[in-house]
Amino acid sequence: MSRTEAVAVFVPSVRHFDDGRVPAELIAAADVVTVDDQHTHTRPAEPADSSRDRR
Repeated sequence: MSRTEAVAVFVPSVRHFDDGRVPAELIAAADVVTVDDQHTHTRPAEPADSSRDRR
């Protein structure tokens, strides 16, 4: 994922993955959208970078 800098991956369904689950490592790298049920498995929100606001 880091080579492509993709922010989302579309897959046919969760059955595409072993055990019928989206790997946590993939969700950590990009949002995963399953086409069959149109569900989006989203990455955790990144904390805001407050260091930019400091003067």
